[in-house]
Amino acid sequence: METLRTHVRQSAVDSVWTFSFVQRIMSSPSQAARNVLCLGDPDAFASEMIKMINDKEFSDVRFLVGEERQVIYAHRCMLAARCEVFRAMFAVRKGEEGTAPLVLSDTKPSVFLGVMEFIYTNSCSLSVDMAVDIVAAAIEYGLDGLTRICVRFMRDTIDYNNVCEFLQAALTYNQATLQEECLLFIEQNTEASVGCI
Repeated sequence: METLRTHVRQSAVDSVWTFSFVQRIMSSPSQAARNVLCLGDPDAFASEMIKMINDKEFSDVRFLVGEERQVIYAHRCMLAARCEVFRAMFAVRKGEEGTAPLVLSDTKPSVFLGVMEFIYTNSCSLSVDMAVDIVAAAIEYGLDGLTRICVRFMRDTIDYNNVCEFLQAALTYNQATLQEECLLFIEQNTEASVGCI
C-alpha cells in the first residue's frame, strides 16, 4: 500500500513556491522507483508565460496580422508544440527561420493575440465582442481547448443583445450545445428576442 502526501506553501516574502513531498511505500521496492507527477501553480505559470506573448526578445517568428499588418512576435517551439496547424506551417518553411514574416491578413490582431494567449497560457481573456471571432480562429487553428473555452463563455453570457449573433455562430461552427442554449434562451424570452428569428 502506498501513501502520498503533498504539501505546498508559498513564502510571503519572496513569492517562491516550495513543494514538499513525503512518500511512504509499504510494499515492494520496485514501486519506490515510480515517478510522481507534481504540479506547480498554474496561475503563476500563466502569469509568467503571458509576458512572452508578442515580446521581440528571444522570438524567432514574426507575423504580419490584419489589414494594417501589425507585427506580432512569437516562438516557433511554443506554437508548434501546442498547435498542429502551426507545426505544419513551420515544417513547410523549414530552414527559413528568421526570414520573411508570415502574413495573416484575414485575422484581426486582437483575435490573433487571443489565440496566442491560449497557446502560451492555456487560458484566454474574452469579451462578448471578441468571442465569436476567437471561436472562429480556434476552429481554424484546430485548438479544441480554446473552442471549448469560447463556447462555455458564450453560453454563460447569452443575453438579449448577443443571442442572435451567438446562435448564428453556433450554426456556422456546428456548436450544438451553444445552439441549444441560444434556442432555450429565445424560447424563454420570446417577446424580447423576436427580432432574432
